[in-house]
Amino acid sequence: MRYHFIGIGGIGMSALARILLKRGVKVQGSDAEASYVTEGLQKAGAEIYTGHSADYLKTPCTTVYGTAIKSDHPEYKAAVDQKFPLLHRSDLLAELMEGYRTLLVAGTHGKTTTSCLLTHVLAHLSPTFALGGIALNFYSNGDQGNSDYFVAEADESDGTFLKYPSYGAIITNVEEDHLDYWKTREALIEGFKQFAQKPTLLWWFADDPILRSLSPHGHSYGFSKDAHLQITKWRGDGFKLVFDLTFQGKTYADVELALIGKHNVENGAAVFGMALELGIEESAIREAFRTFKGVKRRLEKKGEKRAVSFYDDYAHHPTEIMTTLKGIREAIGEKRVVVLFQPHRYTRVRDCWNEFVTAFDEADVVFMTDIWAAGEKPIEGITTEKLFQEIKAANPFPVFYHPRAEYSAAIAAFLRPHDVVISVGAGDITKVCGEILQHEISPFRLAVCQGGRSAEHEVSLRSAKVVMEAMNPELYTIELFTITKEGKWLKNTLPEVTEKLLTCDLAFPILHGPYGEDGMLQGFFETLGLPYVGADYRACAITMDKAWTKHIAARHGVEVARFIEFTMNDWEQRPQETLQKILKEFKFPFYIKALHLGSTFGVHKVKNEQQIKEAIENIRRLDYSFLVEEEIIGRELEFGFIGNFNAAVADPAEVILSEEIHTYENKYSANGKPSIPKAPMPPEVLARGKEIATTVYHATRCMGLARIDFFLKPDGTWVLNEVNPMPGCTPTSVYPLIWKSEGVSMTEVVDRVIIAGLHRKRYHDRHL
Repeated sequence: MRYHFIGIGGIGMSALARILLKRGVKVQGSDAEASYVTEGLQKAGAEIYTGHSADYLKTPCTTVYGTAIKSDHPEYKAAVDQKFPLLHRSDLLAELMEGYRTLLVAGTHGKTTTSCLLTHVLAHLSPTFALGGIALNFYSNGDQGNSDYFVAEADESDGTFLKYPSYGAIITNVEEDHLDYWKTREALIEGFKQFAQKPTLLWWFADDPILRSLSPHGHSYGFSKDAHLQITKWRGDGFKLVFDLTFQGKTYADVELALIGKHNVENGAAVFGMALELGIEESAIREAFRTFKGVKRRLEKKGEKRAVSFYDDYAHHPTEIMTTLKGIREAIGEKRVVVLFQPHRYTRVRDCWNEFVTAFDEADVVFMTDIWAAGEKPIEGITTEKLFQEIKAANPFPVFYHPRAEYSAAIAAFLRPHDVVISVGAGDITKVCGEILQHEISPFRLAVCQGGRSAEHEVSLRSAKVVMEAMNPELYTIELFTITKEGKWLKNTLPEVTEKLLTCDLAFPILHGPYGEDGMLQGFFETLGLPYVGADYRACAITMDKAWTKHIAARHGVEVARFIEFTMNDWEQRPQETLQKILKEFKFPFYIKALHLGSTFGVHKVKNEQQIKEAIENIRRLDYSFLVEEEIIGRELEFGFIGNFNAAVADPAEVILSEEIHTYENKYSANGKPSIPKAPMPPEVLARGKEIATTVYHATRCMGLARIDFFLKPDGTWVLNEVNPMPGCTPTSVYPLIWKSEGVSMTEVVDRVIIAGLHRKRYHDRHL
């Protein structure tokens, strides 16, 4: 018997068609338009028609239809008129399952990913499968296998999941959806209750309140302490998950799954448990998890252009959208998430209106377009414009609307390097990423500022040269601003400088010491509303004051050297009194340091009274304050940071001194001794050092980047020396050396601190 599928290009229909073709059955079908699905079926031997017509049913065939097909559909009507057999899609699936050990995946969310993963775990057994998405490991949604296993999604949307025989089943969760069919929440829950009673092997999500209330038989899984299979720990590692499971007294540590998001830890736990119960070897399960490629339209990467990454996801319910966005946020950190949103179905928008309004909390920007009707008629009061206005009013980030015809071009004009774009929805939004990739994306225009009045003027010029040479010209165009040693903007008046700065997307201030690294320039950028790299003006002011930094660190339990701070007025008005106070509090040798300079200027180790006076007189030309500090005997170690709230911290470098102090010549000249990129030390000492350094980073409100210097005493005590919010980046500077030893190039350092600067501006705008 020949089978004719109405809407053969649909994901559910095409899976069944593929199985029939593999069984040697003749298959034909129609769809409104050709697609990669219909093309694949045609290559597999199906006869495909584009459009819908009664003429396609000229010879006897079993006609397969779905719930959405109406009685007046020409092909359905032709089958009825000619008394051809008719089968609902679910009835055909139930027939195909006969004689198999069927493994079903049901639930409001996560069915497709979970069923695809389960199929991949069982791949060595050659299961038959009918999935709700294209499993990228097979690049198929349906196939006839050689074993007695049959994996399938059990869709609750029209109640048909109750038709299927089930040897085993997973229920991922239960939430109010598809009430156009179920009518009431109670009826939906009753449907899942009946479904849960059927399988011999059942795995259900213990953290779901509805499933807990049903208390099904079988095994539960989840984070709950009373779950049979408990997820005890998890973390995201880029686009990979790592988690621990405990089941029946055994711990399965460091399970790796090539997906993102806490929800996929839950889905993975369900499959891991089911596979164990089916007798699959642990090693085989782990290998399948590591090699899982995911599902088409489930966070599917569509391409990359000018460092903008494009993803597409089928998420069309508010919970799915929130879950997907949370997962991608965990994976990409501080990059800008640009969400492309096409609401799906008037009934879903109506039923989930409030949830849609608040579904985008993890987004940085949302671009919305018109509701995709999916064959539904408009509902009074449920409009694109009204939903857009409510989403815009309820959220602290930009929300834009563009009609579908203008949508892709408008988004392309908005995007900049390092953006992460994700389209969400079940309509033709899936085409948008591909459309945007046909447009040009503009590079960032960076305002690089160098020089300054500080004694570290030359260091700034050398650092800026290294940074600019590391910038990828595909991603950045540079507008260079130089501040002279006299504090003047080279070649431009201040109004001209301001005008030029406002044409830039971001400022990169590569200045060291006063009038640049201390918040002065950062405050100017804040006034202009211009994003910039590094800590904000408050944190710069704090960290460039050595005394403030030490006071704050000490309040957070970090050990600092004993010190006293003085102003030059103290010295000028009461020199003898100041000198006696110093001599009373400190024993030679000790240090006298300029309060607001970096680590190589205005630092003096003094061994007698005359050297005290000489040191202070030297500092008088550089700074208006100084501190006196006891000498700490220990190794000099420097930590590098990149990022904001979840900043990365590198293993410290060790400074090797060719003189008693780390002078400019020692640090920057060819005669200086090179630092050790990764200082050797016991793991527990290193871990404690990173912990303390991170405490200082956040206590002083550093963001973007910093170098934090410590002394490590012989007894293992870490003593803070200072914080540098814009560390030197010359060819001999420690900061680039630290990251190079971590495998991070200067080009990547530049990209990451730019991303952090943009993120800090968005965060401040969102919360102020």
